[in-house]
Amino acid sequence: MSENLSRAPRDPAKPASHYIAFVEREQQAMLAYTKFDNPALYFSVAPICVRIGGALYSAGAEVSECLRWFEKAADYQRRFLVDGKKFKLANIGTIDNYLEIYSAAFLAGKSGELIAALEQCSYSETPPPLEMKLLTQFCDFLRGGKIDTDEKQLAELKALHERWGVLPLVLSTVSKKDAPGARAALDDYLANHWGPPIEKTAKKALKSPSAEFWGRWSFFSAAACKILEVVPDLGSRAKSYVPTELAG
Repeated sequence: MSENLSRAPRDPAKPASHYIAFVEREQQAMLAYTKFDNPALYFSVAPICVRIGGALYSAGAEVSECLRWFEKAADYQRRFLVDGKKFKLANIGTIDNYLEIYSAAFLAGKSGELIAALEQCSYSETPPPLEMKLLTQFCDFLRGGKIDTDEKQLAELKALHERWGVLPLVLSTVSKKDAPGARAALDDYLANHWGPPIEKTAKKALKSPSAEFWGRWSFFSAAACKILEVVPDLGSRAKSYVPTELAG
């Protein structure tokens, strides 16, 4: 592979060679979907591209190479919506289907056209109001809007999923450039809600004899820091999940 890996891995849990092996395996998986030239299959390709970009970041590749894969993710996701599904989806899924892919697209400067395509979609199942509002807030956040929330929304989302109840506070404080509030909200999200499940996944991947581990990065946190225009003074645990070079 041609990536510039002259620097040490950004995530030293594995050597650069491991991450490159992961990338090569993911590229083979990607080919299994793209060889048919069927955009309806590209829903599965976009997250592969995000993982490849993340693995390259872990390996120490140039930021531009990581962003190139995030741009690919955005393009495949948009083609899925436009050409694969013709703007007609069964349901909206959950915020988890959007958070990392759309944040990666934002970092690559491609979220605007992706969100524009999403907004043209209709759904066979009526979107649940709470989830729809959160998704709309997230999209507005990536477009530079100021996000409002209240205790009622936080409590209702928390009742659905503990982590979802934290997200509107991150979106609101970051979008309003409330540095102290954003620091507290991001620290809570990363340390207490992103961290535990990603560490569980990482622990299993790190023990695998094959190249399964690609990193623990939260691209949503990088997008938030880019919008905030600074990486807050987070606790060490929370900061370990922020790909800071992508947030610049």
